[in-house]
Amino acid sequence: MINRHRIWFISTVRVHHACSLVRPVIAVLIDATGSMSDVLNRAKRQVQMMMERTYEIMDEQNVRCAVEMQFVVYRNYSSKESSLLQYSTWESSSDNLRSFLESVTASGGQGNEAIEIAFAHVNNEIQLGKEVTQVILIGDMPPNTMKEVRTKREGSGGDSYWHTTKFAIPTYYEHELQRLIDAEVTVYAFYVNSGFPSILLNTSSEKTVREVFQSIVDKSGKGLCEELNVQSDEGGLRLTDLVTKAVLSNIGELSGGDAKERLLRAYIEKYTQGHQ
Repeated sequence: MINRHRIWFISTVRVHHACSLVRPVIAVLIDATGSMSDVLNRAKRQVQMMMERTYEIMDEQNVRCAVEMQFVVYRNYSSKESSLLQYSTWESSSDNLRSFLESVTASGGQGNEAIEIAFAHVNNEIQLGKEVTQVILIGDMPPNTMKEVRTKREGSGGDSYWHTTKFAIPTYYEHELQRLIDAEVTVYAFYVNSGFPSILLNTSSEKTVREVFQSIVDKSGKGLCEELNVQSDEGGLRLTDLVTKAVLSNIGELSGGDAKERLLRAYIEKYTQGHQ
């Protein structure tokens, strides 16, 4: 097993690429409603592997970076203030990230979900001085429409309740996405096919999660949108591959030169051949 602590002390003689002054700071946003329980459970099991593979490939390719990551889970307004949004501390190793995920239970859900709240959280972190470089969005439903933000808040306590919370001011995902774009944050989006017909989820959206997630990535100008199939026997490995390659892409972009191509090529050759 790789010694994670060794990564930070790579000899400068061996380092061919180093990240710029803006180091990788990555927020992983996960829908934590009831239909996403399989993804959450797999994330709990795979987060250590994600971090270890990231550091191992960096070591092998002589790329030195201190990566910071935060896990954020979002639900919907029926979950009220206490469970609408939860997040870990910013971490450079998997231990506390895994502990946070272990504390999270999938619950709630109202069709289209409160992605706007997760985006707003990242923007708040940026406003507080955190130089976030990448967002990884994982979910099985599109974001709330502007009308749904209003009606779901009204149906879950109304203004008299929400004005007493940290979510007093309503927001919309496209507004928050534009703020991310303005901050030059790269957005990756991985959509899960929940298997539930949209009519059963009480959604009025005419667009599928794939279409909306692809639109989010397209508007950000960079990133990648892919399907995450967690129902297969290799669902956990697929989750690990998608997240780790997204992280390595961000590291490579910040390192410059051919680092991104080298990191991704090394990862694919070492880990994904045979189960892509």
